Amino acid sequence: MPAGLTGPAAPEPVDPRFLTPVPAAGETLDYHRLLRGPRLRWWRPLASLGLLLGMGTVVVVVVALVAAVAMVAALLLDVPVEGAGSDLALMVVGNVLLAALIPVVLLATRRAHGVRPGYVSSVTGRFRFRVAFESAALLLPVWVVGLAIGTWWLGLPVGTPMSVGLTIAYAAVTLPLTPLQAAGEEYLFRGWLAQQTGALVGHRVAALAASTLLPSALFALAHGSLDPWILADLALFGLVAAVLTWRTGGLEAAVALHTVHNVSVLCYALATGTLAQAFVAETSVGDPRTVALSLVMQVVGAALVLWRFRDARTFSAR
Repeated sequence: MPAGLTGPAAPEPVDPRFLTPVPAAGETLDYHRLLRGPRLRWWRPLASLGLLLGMGTVVVVVVALVAAVAMVAALLLDVPVEGAGSDLALMVVGNVLLAALIPVVLLATRRAHGVRPGYVSSVTGRFRFRVAFESAALLLPVWVVGLAIGTWWLGLPVGTPMSVGLTIAYAAVTLPLTPLQAAGEEYLFRGWLAQQTGALVGHRVAALAASTLLPSALFALAHGSLDPWILADLALFGLVAAVLTWRTGGLEAAVALHTVHNVSVLCYALATGTLAQAFVAETSVGDPRTVALSLVMQVVGAALVLWRFRDARTFSAR
């Protein structure tokens, strides 16, 4: 047959274990509704929750055993296990546990819903690194300026920096893990939880509200502090990240926002000797000026990202 008249190519075989979302005829699906469709059953989100908890427990046990073995080895070798070194080890363990949420979420979604795990990342079925890197490039200057304003306006704390060697050790170990830790939190809250919620709620507007508000509230509570200003700051952060996820059709911009925030705060803390006050703990307290500055930074940063990525945010059957 002449070139150009060969007809449509035969469709590639589809592995039934890795399906794409199936919207109703003529319907498009927002990110948080990708798990809706003819295959949805009421038990699938519950099965996903069970898998998430089960695999999460296994990860915690494994990491705890490795940490215990390392501590015993340190004691046998007469290596100090207290002070800054111990704090660094605890930070590493925490970051590894949060980073492990990424494969746990992907596997829980794949097994319970029969959907390609890449659709947890975005409506394209993959993690769009260009969106993540360009978002980070837009957000970083906002955070640099914001921290400078905070130092002047809020009088952010300044302590005694650690030794050069210890500072380098903290930076070398924690900075590479921080993007994975931030991504792990986003995959859990703005990814898994938002998509399970959006799958269960039928009405489109109600699904958007539920998949935005519930993850934001739980994200705030998960950090431990019940101080109202801390809770407000975290909830607003969650809301901005949820809007970015919805409007860009994936987690990449939210991961960039979370990463830029955590890396900026960590670098500031290492430079000023305020690592103990850098991140939220049960005893953390906030104030309205800090929340106001944080909100302005987030809104400005999110506006830049949304201006840059104005393309389609929904999945439709092709």
